[in-house]
Amino acid sequence: PDADAATQDVVRFYAENDARLLTATVIGGLAAAFLSWFGGSVFATLRSAEGEPGRVSAIAFGGFLLAAAGLTMFFGFVFAAAQTVGDVPAEVTQTLAVLGALFFAPFAVGVLVALLASAIAILQHGALPRWLGHVTILTAVVFVIPAGLGPAIAIVVWFLAATVWILIVSVVVFLRQTPTEKASSPR
Repeated sequence: PDADAATQDVVRFYAENDARLLTATVIGGLAAAFLSWFGGSVFATLRSAEGEPGRVSAIAFGGFLLAAAGLTMFFGFVFAAAQTVGDVPAEVTQTLAVLGALFFAPFAVGVLVALLASAIAILQHGALPRWLGHVTILTAVVFVIPAGLGPAIAIVVWFLAATVWILIVSVVVFLRQTPTEKASSPR
């Protein structure tokens, strides 16, 4: 339900869908963990190209960590609402549901910081192919534009844009590994 839905509608939704919501939040939590791991991999790639002191790559990593923490909080509120529905007053479920629906700023800001810092490292230091730096800037623009379209649309656009960018970068980083790096990677 929307953030402004009636309390009884929100409680009914969470009561009827608690198992599905709990499953979705566990998957979301795993996604946050993998986002942190991905951020570390991107940091290593950017840092090796940037050199000392590694300020821009560190900023990118900080953005990934903020995004992962924001994603964890986003799903955490939904988890709390689904886990406690019926055991707490209806207003508590409503409050948790509203927080779960609207608490997306840390994720969005974190991804935006990670994208901008990554784009700088790519374009200034050649950490990854130059075309990817331009794609990264376009992806950052996508994170700014939908903010005025409403939370539901913005969240969907942000998750899709971040997912596509992460998949592209993952493939590029994997393909850029030297045969020695691939051979030394644990399987």
